[in-house]
Amino acid sequence: MANGIRKNSIHLLAVTMSFLGILLAFECAFKVYELRDKVESIFELWYYMGWGLCNEAGIMICFSIPFTFYLLGTTATIKGFVGHGLKLVISIVGLFLTTSRGAYLCGFAEVIVLAFVLFFCAKRPKIYQTCFLVFGGLMIILALIFKNDVIEFTQKILHTVFNQGLDDNGRKEIWNTGLTLWKKDGLTKILGPGICSEIRDLTTANGWQQAPLVFHSTFWQTLVMGGIFGIMCLAFHLFQKYWNLYKCDKLLFITLGIGYLLIDMYGMIDNTYHMYYFMIPLMVILASIDTGVLNQENTSLEG
Repeated sequence: MANGIRKNSIHLLAVTMSFLGILLAFECAFKVYELRDKVESIFELWYYMGWGLCNEAGIMICFSIPFTFYLLGTTATIKGFVGHGLKLVISIVGLFLTTSRGAYLCGFAEVIVLAFVLFFCAKRPKIYQTCFLVFGGLMIILALIFKNDVIEFTQKILHTVFNQGLDDNGRKEIWNTGLTLWKKDGLTKILGPGICSEIRDLTTANGWQQAPLVFHSTFWQTLVMGGIFGIMCLAFHLFQKYWNLYKCDKLLFITLGIGYLLIDMYGMIDNTYHMYYFMIPLMVILASIDTGVLNQENTSLEG
């Protein structure tokens, strides 16, 4: 992928990833509309969209949000701020429609942290600060006007999406299964028992089928797939990912770095790494950043 990128394309990458959030928001909206009569509240829905689950769409919306904030932080006009701000609003609506606890926690943490960080780190702070204060004030006024609806909406989410609080939803059991598989013998400890070492009857888009058990954690999935060697490779990859990002301009490092960190934390309790829907965009992002860093270094040497 890096060989196919001739010039610094980080801005194009940011634009593309920001539209990913919009695409996923519309996919979720169409599916929720299709299933709206099957439940009392749309927040009770748990659905497939052909390529994946609703909570997987939530992960990818969380993945796209930092890029939208990067564009907000680099825009030079109020028109640009409004356009990128609209993308963010649509992405947040899509986040609600995923009905995923993890996506809610990760996504809204991203929005809150990045919104305040850019208040000080935006490349044109006066534009950002003015628009941020106007938009924030408008949201507060609307929340006060529709106070009862906001309270009812919040309660509905708490009583449906978070009806089991922060329960692990069976994760401890599958993590213990992964640990047992890994400890089988010396070879499995070094290289892992493999991704197909545990086959179960699992619910899929085509109903109940036999499928490999997915361990809902970057650490446990890596340990089962690659053992100690796999964990070492993962650690090296994570170091490279953050180090190359550090070499980019400050705003990209801050916005995408916060996104990386929150997504990687989220990945310790859900499916991110090793899942195709996450890994393919990640490889495109890494290739774009690596190429941008290389071009920057070559320019410095030529200078």
